[in-house]
Amino acid sequence: MRAIHLLTLRNSGLGTGRTVDDRMRMRLAVLQTGPGAALAGAAAAWWHGLVSRVPDVPVVVAPHGRHGTRVEDVTVWHRTVAPRDLTEVDGLTVTGLELTVLDASVTLGVKVMDSALLNKKVTVAALDTVQRRNAGRRGSPRARSMLEAMSSGARSEAERITAKLLEGSGFTGWSANTPACGYVLDFAFEASKIAIEIDGMAFHSDAVAFQRDRTRQNDLVRSVQPYDGNP
Repeated sequence: MRAIHLLTLRNSGLGTGRTVDDRMRMRLAVLQTGPGAALAGAAAAWWHGLVSRVPDVPVVVAPHGRHGTRVEDVTVWHRTVAPRDLTEVDGLTVTGLELTVLDASVTLGVKVMDSALLNKKVTVAALDTVQRRNAGRRGSPRARSMLEAMSSGARSEAERITAKLLEGSGFTGWSANTPACGYVLDFAFEASKIAIEIDGMAFHSDAVAFQRDRTRQNDLVRSVQPYDGNP
């Protein structure tokens, strides 16, 4: 199948009155790229169910040395991906979950990595292993910096910024994600009995998660003695 066929199929259907939907478009992108190709980046994240929006132009990785016909409406990255970092989902070869999270986070932002970690799709350790194994790829430095930020233990972008501010200001004796009163505090100075909670809808997965954090904070406030201004 030549590249021009994808453009024709997208514009006129399959000759049976059926238009090419997004899933078929992803399959065609991989098929037309050739043997050894795999869906990658934001498109793979969508295929894995990590994000809800399908990209207009999917990214497909193809082995080094591929010299096929240029594929319309597809970005082809030439790199050889180890078999262990590829998987098959619904009959389509895509990059593995960890590599997909790393690549999609570079394209779509750290929220992809945040969400995957929050929902226990991946772990920081597994991401780090795959990152090291694919260190020379496109976007690798940015993915590495995101992982280094994750090593602080803070779960969201706002919490990572706070951790960086605390570290940069020379504060000591604090910890992130500290268990207390049946909850996990964002930050705590345990010796001083000080807790810091980071709020904001932008850094929660949804409105339910936002309200859950507000309820948690109210419970924590009721469980401690209010500060009266005296040391």
